[in-house]
Amino acid sequence: MNTEQRDAASFDVDSIAWRQWSKIHFFLMRRGAFLDELTPAQRDNAMTLLKESLRPKGYQTARDIMRLNESILEITGKTDEYGEWLYWMILVGTPSSDESWGWQIDGHHLIINYFIVNERAIISPAFMGSEPNDADAIHSPIILIEFDYQRGVALDTDKPTKDHIHTVVRTLNGNDYSKGLLRQHREDADASHGHKS
Repeated sequence: MNTEQRDAASFDVDSIAWRQWSKIHFFLMRRGAFLDELTPAQRDNAMTLLKESLRPKGYQTARDIMRLNESILEITGKTDEYGEWLYWMILVGTPSSDESWGWQIDGHHLIINYFIVNERAIISPAFMGSEPNDADAIHSPIILIEFDYQRGVALDTDKPTKDHIHTVVRTLNGNDYSKGLLRQHREDADASHGHKS
């Protein structure tokens, strides 16, 4: 990345700017390095980060969603709304083995917030426009998953359908964006150094 791209894609851990995302596909709401403007090698690096961070099934789902947006582009011709690389990526903090950091990919039908604190990764909130697999098997006291049937805006269907599902994943107890873990990490660090919070 050049300096301008790196600056656009870099956020402080405490910045609220990287938390202000939306599933709506307006350019004004996007932050970070625009994948469509990166070189193929730079995009490969971004996808490698995605692949190394997620399980194979999660990575495949993310890539399938991105490719689906390319198919919707081919059907609609709406280049300002759809496309495989119509996504933005940011880094939060600095990648490190001992400091908190993370990344975000943001675009229509796919938003993933990935954050690492004390060698633990939290992937929430996350938004995916895809059909859920085996929804009956998802039960957790700390994760909330919402399935929302949508009407087909791009494909012009008037009623919500099981073929167009949006999924939102949230971590309960204040831990979206790893906020709870990060707060605890800082309190523990202050206590070990004799500081009061």
